[in-house]
Amino acid sequence: MNFNILTLFMLINYLSANFIYKDSSKNHFSTAINGVVENYFNKHNERFDIISAAENEFHFDEIVNGIMKTTNQTVRITELLPDEGPEIVINESTIFLFENDDVFISYLQIIRFSTSKRNIHILFYVPNLTTTTFNLINKKFVVPGLKQKSFLINEKGKLVLKSISRFSQPNCRTQKLKAINYFSETNLKWSSSRFFLDKIDNFQGCEIIFGGIVSFPAAYEELQKNNIIKITGYHVDLINIIAPYANYKVNISFFKKVSSGRKKNISPDVFISSLLLHGTRNREHNFNTPTQAIHYELIRIIVPPRESYTSFEKLLLAFDKPVWNLIIITFALAFMAIIILRFCPRFIREFVIGRNVKEPALNVLIAFFGVGQTILPRRNFARFLLIMFILYSLIIRTAYQGKSFEFLQKDMKRKGVQTVKDLFDKNYTIYTNKFLQTEWKTADIIKQ
Repeated sequence: MNFNILTLFMLINYLSANFIYKDSSKNHFSTAINGVVENYFNKHNERFDIISAAENEFHFDEIVNGIMKTTNQTVRITELLPDEGPEIVINESTIFLFENDDVFISYLQIIRFSTSKRNIHILFYVPNLTTTTFNLINKKFVVPGLKQKSFLINEKGKLVLKSISRFSQPNCRTQKLKAINYFSETNLKWSSSRFFLDKIDNFQGCEIIFGGIVSFPAAYEELQKNNIIKITGYHVDLINIIAPYANYKVNISFFKKVSSGRKKNISPDVFISSLLLHGTRNREHNFNTPTQAIHYELIRIIVPPRESYTSFEKLLLAFDKPVWNLIIITFALAFMAIIILRFCPRFIREFVIGRNVKEPALNVLIAFFGVGQTILPRRNFARFLLIMFILYSLIIRTAYQGKSFEFLQKDMKRKGVQTVKDLFDKNYTIYTNKFLQTEWKTADIIKQ
């Protein structure tokens, strides 16, 4: 009896492992797609497309009904027929549903991208994806407007979401699929909220080839002291500023501009040039750039006019701070001497201040400002000290009056912002287009 129970248990285990388990990914496919739509497409796309083929074995209506219940966005559904039809133009984020690898390849020739949007996501469901299919898809969908593409793959009976990982050691030039999310058959949920590699924040020390046209001031040649020509400019400065944060090595492959505007055949990773800002010139040059080009646009900064100085501030502008400090020190020493002499013997006080001077502090103020009759001491030494202080005060007053009169003839204003760093330090608002805004984890790179 125990033997029969053990045999039955092994048989059930074998059947579940070889049949039920293998089909589990297909049974949960609709739930997995709904999870991607609910957690990503609904948040990042106002509308998207669903494209499938009539030869698919899985129940297409069930998947579409599940998506329509999950999303509130506009969805366009296209079912391709076996006969070769007209060209299918893709201009929105798209979900491709193809159960057969060969069927999908047969439809690639009639699928074309035509969009200027910069937030396009493509999700492929191609089980048992081969290297040949991957290379064809990757070559077909290399367009500037395409932000990212992911592949939903049936791997060992489980649904795995993979995306293209291009920058990884030891061979940075090899494009391969990297698992970014797993679908759990236990709780019918994705393991994380990562469905696309939207941003590459670490290039793993790989070398990035930057191509462009030598054009001042974006990029120009500069002769160094050792007679070596170096390419510099604000485009090149930006590349070098970002390099330590994104962890990549810079390889600049710029070339001189020719009269025809044509360029030699190079294959940069990123092409930076003012040509990309003009649609006609951009279509004329078919660049082999697997990454999206860097675009430049003038930012808008509202800087208020410089403020005028107040009347009180103009009184202090005649002298610099060190001069005012010396004047204050002179007065402080004079009053300290008067206070000390107050506690000294009478003959010493009369020798320095004078017998007939009853208010020495007031006498100092009158002598400095020249606002009244100064009491002249009877002793010669006291007179000498007073005359020297009057001459000092006369020089200071004359210099102050002359400088103040000069300031009164000018409309002097405060110093405004002089550098970009001042804009950030003083919290100025910088306006630019939304699609050019990028979130960086490190604030220092934004200031640079």
